[in-house]
Order: sequence, then C-alpha cells, then structure tokens
Amino acid sequence: MRVSWHAGERERWLGSVATLSTDEVRLRLGRVSPGSDTISEWVMTALAQVELARAEVYLRTSHVSSLVWSADPLLGLTAAHGAAVHDLVVDAAVRQPRHHAPAIAPFESPAVAALVAGWLRLRSRRRIALDWLHRHPDYAATALIPGAIGKARKARRTHAAALRTHAALGHTEAILAAAAAYHATAAVRELLDTDPAEIVPPRIAPLPQWLSIPELPPIVLAGGHRLPHDAVANLVTLMMMSEPGVPHAALARVGEHCDTTTLAAAAAAIFDQDGSSPAASCDLATRSPRKEIRT
Repeated sequence: MRVSWHAGERERWLGSVATLSTDEVRLRLGRVSPGSDTISEWVMTALAQVELARAEVYLRTSHVSSLVWSADPLLGLTAAHGAAVHDLVVDAAVRQPRHHAPAIAPFESPAVAALVAGWLRLRSRRRIALDWLHRHPDYAATALIPGAIGKARKARRTHAAALRTHAALGHTEAILAAAAAYHATAAVRELLDTDPAEIVPPRIAPLPQWLSIPELPPIVLAGGHRLPHDAVANLVTLMMMSEPGVPHAALARVGEHCDTTTLAAAAAAIFDQDGSSPAASCDLATRSPRKEIRT
C-alpha cells in the first residue's frame, strides 16, 4: 500500500490545514483521549500538526465523526501522515461514502481497489471511481486482476467489470502488462474480449409469480410491431439480472430497437404490479424497474 500524489498536490493539502499554536494543539488533543470512538474535524486539524508517533494511536483506533461532512480534513491529514491514515480513510469511505469517498484519491491498496470496483456500479460514486482508475492505471490493473479471474463469485463479477471499464478508459496495455506478471495473459485477454451482453449468472431466477406479462402495456419495436409476450418476459429477466442502477449490457441495447416511450410505460406498469402485490417482496423491487428498463 502506498500514497501517490500529483506534483504539488501534497503541499496544497498541507497548506489547507489551519495552523494552530502549540497550546491549541495540546488543548484539543487533551480533550480527546487516544482510542476515542470518533474524532472530529477539530481533532483532525490538531493531529495534522503533530508528529506521527503521537498521532498514530488516534489514527489506528478511531472513526471519523458523522458530523464531518467533507473529505478535506482527511486529505489534509493524509498529506501530513501519509500511509498511516489509510485505514481511517477506508473506514470513513465505507461508513460515509457520500462525504468521504474523495479521500481515497491518493491511495493505492487492495482495499481501495475493491471499493472502486464496487463504486463503478453506483451512479453516485462512479465519477470518483473513474478518476481513481485514471490516476492509478498501473496499480489498478495489478489490483483488479486477482479478483477478476479468481474463484470468489462476487469479486469476480465486480472486478472483471472494473477491469473492462479500465480497458475502455484506454489502459489495456497496463492491464496486459500486469496480466503477464501474474502469468495470466490468456485468461485476462479472454475476459476483456467477452461481450458483456453475453454474460449471464450461473443461475437465472424465474419470473416472480405476481408478474402478469399480458397485463403490461405493449412494448413497440422501432418498426411499429409489438414485442411478443415471450420476448417481454426475456426483457424482464434481463432486468432481474441487472444490478441496482446498472442495467445488464444486453438490456442497455434494447433502446436501439424499441420505442423508449413504450419501454418506460412497461417499466412503470411492472413497478405498479410489484407495489400492489403482497407476494412481491424484493425480487424486482430492488432492481428499480423504471431505471433499469429506460434507456
């Protein structure tokens, strides 16, 4: 694990930390004992101005307070103490990603790479994840490959998708270089060459019993013909195969052949059937049909 700064970046973050007097630093740290459950921005500012030996016990044993609503204090602390802040940053990014996800920017670690792989699937944090891939192209390739070709199913799915995204960003050479170091060039090439639209889970769940395909509004093809009921059923299956907020690649191509207005109407009707049926617990509710089917 290491911290990688752009030219002048570390100095800018150090300069962003308010300068405190020695007495003020002593006062702030004196009010919060090492090992306290949470530390505030007030305390983090003081920790950024003491030697690592004194700050480390706080960094190792504390969480960032839920009242800290910006990643800036963490980045200032990272500028001061480097890799020692890693665990605090990762913990904060997991607990409060809305506020602290940007603090991962300079870090290179398996834990951060795993966060990025997951965040690529979330609209709210995808930009932060993409920025991290651009910033650490070689390390990202090295960190993502083991999960992408490993045996753990969830990691394989998220890391493989992240690796394809990394390639799409123009980092194929970095990926293949890392694959060669793992003696896994063939496996990685096959992964990159696989059409995402052809990727299906080992087990495809049946349509929920509460769903009535014939009662849905017709989905019209671009040429004006109605999509048959069995094709609509396949469409809903693709929707169920999607992750929340991340349509299956095959589903994302549907808009090329169907009228998007009728697609949206069908999605809304599915949502209404889902909400009105006591049997519909979470099979499609968690998939946000309106979002998954609309292009």
